[in-house]
Amino acid sequence: MMTHRRFSFPLSARLRAFGDCSRAVAAIEMALVMPFLILMFLGSIEASRYFMISKRVSNAAANMAQLLATSTGDRHESGLIFIAQSRLLIPTLAEDSQIGPSYETLHPAALASIEFRPTSAGCSDNCTYEAFVTDSFSYDKSIGRACGKQQQISDESTPSFTGVPASLYGPGSVVVADFVYTFTPLFGARFVKNFVIHRAAFLAPRYLDTVKFQRNATRDIPVRWC
Repeated sequence: MMTHRRFSFPLSARLRAFGDCSRAVAAIEMALVMPFLILMFLGSIEASRYFMISKRVSNAAANMAQLLATSTGDRHESGLIFIAQSRLLIPTLAEDSQIGPSYETLHPAALASIEFRPTSAGCSDNCTYEAFVTDSFSYDKSIGRACGKQQQISDESTPSFTGVPASLYGPGSVVVADFVYTFTPLFGARFVKNFVIHRAAFLAPRYLDTVKFQRNATRDIPVRWC
């Protein structure tokens, strides 16, 4: 009667055999590298999407400022609403978020008219100036430029509702369109919070010394006014 002897390899021999197998080495390398490749791939998509939307937010602010700067008379409430809603025409901005009341909440716009006044009354030469918001309009009262004096900030500073770039200071006035866009990541939204993209566009009025805003007293819209 023949008996079958069971041969067993020690653990060290098994590990050496596994290490010598090229397929095993490739599997380990793939398991180690794959998570980083996936993160790089998703990160590149998210980064390109951010830069694309950031550029279009800047275009939307410039478009609103251009419409406001070409005013030939006082801007009434209906005209200001039209200008603020023109940002919906920028491709992918409207498609990126639900259009409706939530769009105004997530991506509000604000318009303002700013006058520059000499620091010293009666100054006519080599004057220094201060910036004052004379007219302000926005749907959301939590944003927008408050009436009164603005701070002078450097041209490289991030946009804010309280500052005007230093290079703009001088005789005359400007209009400004502020656009606040809430960016929601496509991937990893559970781990990465939404963040705000704020862009401001300044332009000098083309046909008027100062663009004035007029409120329609017959309408009751919860907007911010000076």
